[in-house]
Amino acid sequence: MKKIGKEVLFLATNDSIIRNGEGALIKLKNGTIMYAYTEYFGTSRSDDAPANIVALFSYDEGESWKDKRVIVTKKDDQANVMSVSLLRFRNGDLGLFYLIYANHNGYLRATPHVIRSADDGLTWSEPTPCAPYHTHYILNNDRAVMLSNGRIILPLAHHGEDSKQISPGKVVFSYSDDDGLTWNLLPTQVCAVEKDNIQFQEPGVYEFNNQELWVYMRTCYGSQYQSFSNDGGISWETPHSNGYFPSPVSPMKIKKVGNFTVSVFNPYPPNKGETPSVWGSAVRTPLALAVSKDDGRSLTYKTIDFENFNKNFYYLEDDRSNYYCYPAICEVKDGFLVAYYHSNGTEFSLNSAKITKILFSEFN
Repeated sequence: MKKIGKEVLFLATNDSIIRNGEGALIKLKNGTIMYAYTEYFGTSRSDDAPANIVALFSYDEGESWKDKRVIVTKKDDQANVMSVSLLRFRNGDLGLFYLIYANHNGYLRATPHVIRSADDGLTWSEPTPCAPYHTHYILNNDRAVMLSNGRIILPLAHHGEDSKQISPGKVVFSYSDDDGLTWNLLPTQVCAVEKDNIQFQEPGVYEFNNQELWVYMRTCYGSQYQSFSNDGGISWETPHSNGYFPSPVSPMKIKKVGNFTVSVFNPYPPNKGETPSVWGSAVRTPLALAVSKDDGRSLTYKTIDFENFNKNFYYLEDDRSNYYCYPAICEVKDGFLVAYYHSNGTEFSLNSAKITKILFSEFN
């Protein structure tokens, strides 16, 4: 398969910054591109280890980056802040979604929050929770979606109530119909039939042009799973495997850019007998791009056409000695940017951050 794209940013770790990543990108009103991501300091790589949310800016369509700025600093009563999504509200405000890990009744739990800025990131509001406290909801990076009817939807992995044990994931959806001011949960869940200790995790949502919704989920079943809704997320079809996306225990990202719909994912399932680890999963490699010219329909596996799918399949990273995961996508002039974790020659897939720029002309 052809390898496309070029590196435009690499954020290596060091003795004081042990992990960079799980970020998102957005174009500001003046054309500047903002990349916000989690910067871990200290000695632990754990998701709940000390971290702040910082941002870099590009003034040349992603070709170069500078002007580092701290956006959210973890408070003393919080374990950390992490996992960024960015969204433009209908009133013009910029929204930044992230998780707060904090102690609830003796247990460490994550809750998605949102802050908003009326001056495109110079100042920010106080955080508003987007899901109930005293439970464990995971919102992955680059996951906030505004639907064509104005509803904002956040696909969440729900990992149980107030108990010491984190339970396997069920997909739920937080939504706002008042431009992000208040939040509620839709009444239904998307649940796995199999009762393993992972089930469904790290979901993403895509809206087709006809307003049908497509949710895709990370699993341990060797592929991405998916489901569809024709009523705005109130009800969902029985989830099933998407045969185009064999996958390790790693998330996928699907997004519209220009006239295309693109998916970034790890295209191979675990090797037989291999048990993926949390940090150093060697199966999160390589990193691939699938391109659709029909609003994403050719990526759903509803009409099987491997020949067409393979014609629109590319590598972003083909060095299988490194690992890549947690992609985020942003359209720029003549192409798009993909940000993701890069193991940078270590055993830790959650290590450094990289941004690759792809031009539409590379696959047109």
